[in-house]
Amino acid sequence: MISALFLTEKVPPHLRASQSAIKYAPFLAASGVAQREHLEEEPVVANELEAQMKLARMQVLANTLYHQMEAQAENVAGGNFDQLQREAYENLGINVAPPPTKLNMVRRTSLFQIRRRFLTSM
Repeated sequence: MISALFLTEKVPPHLRASQSAIKYAPFLAASGVAQREHLEEEPVVANELEAQMKLARMQVLANTLYHQMEAQAENVAGGNFDQLQREAYENLGINVAPPPTKLNMVRRTSLFQIRRRFLTSM
């Protein structure tokens, strides 16, 4: 198996591809020999294969979910946030104006005043 450390090392991308190929070739050859010898039928190897496959499956599923969530977040972020916030307040039955989404340059002391006004209007 290619080391996870290798994948996270600070190696330039053009070198990473050639280094991956160099490291991949021996694994490919060794796994071919292991398959010809039916090593996957040994109980210890079969258990390890099953555990690794479960882990790989979980990783692929989780990554897919993360990518879907990022795509959905981009759709929301690309929209009008002020409008989304107003709609959310209306849907929840909150009869107060939502807090400002664009604060620009605000001093910390004025944030307290904005927060106090918001809380007292509820």
